[in-house]
Amino acid sequence: MAGTFDMHVILAIESGWSNMDSATFASMFTGLPSDLVNSWYTGLKAEKVEVVSAFSPGQSDFPTIVVKSSEESLDQQFLGFWGQRDSSNIEYWQMIVDEEVTIYIFSSNAEWTRALYVVVRGLMLSSIRWLMGQCGYDSVEFLSGGDIDPDKDIFEEDPIFTRVQRWSAKGVASVKALDITSLIKPVTVVATDVVADDAGNLGGVKGSTSV
Repeated sequence: MAGTFDMHVILAIESGWSNMDSATFASMFTGLPSDLVNSWYTGLKAEKVEVVSAFSPGQSDFPTIVVKSSEESLDQQFLGFWGQRDSSNIEYWQMIVDEEVTIYIFSSNAEWTRALYVVVRGLMLSSIRWLMGQCGYDSVEFLSGGDIDPDKDIFEEDPIFTRVQRWSAKGVASVKALDITSLIKPVTVVATDVVADDAGNLGGVKGSTSV
């Protein structure tokens, strides 16, 4: 169901990282000294990397992976939003949308930030089958990534390094058709909309005067 891509991304990254062993981690890095790659894995596992949603309550320690829902745009709109009728003869209103998420990687170590960027990208790639098969997305795409940026606004003396990558998913926004014609009550806007009382007072109330 469209509208929850950021939550699915959090589940994918969190599950993949918690079950990642050193061999899988090392397979994402080629041409680098094995001692260096192993030190990244050992250090990051010891720090207990946290994966959170943007603007979630509480305070997170570093390193942290923050997933933010960035934008949702229309891909295809059906005539009258009519989508389908299921085997129980229930109608669905539907449209196809593109959702974007931005993944922020924060760490106090530039090398860890670089390593986590590669790991997150790898975990997203390995999760595409689950995202399309179990979560129902029609496609998942990598949009772009940014360079390592020392963020001195967080801690001036000891900067936090950050790196960003963006992903999108195409999915169907769907809802069962509900006929609300008989559920909506008449709307009263002004007094003349209300039936007068026996005395002819507008708004169904009895007026009075005072000196």
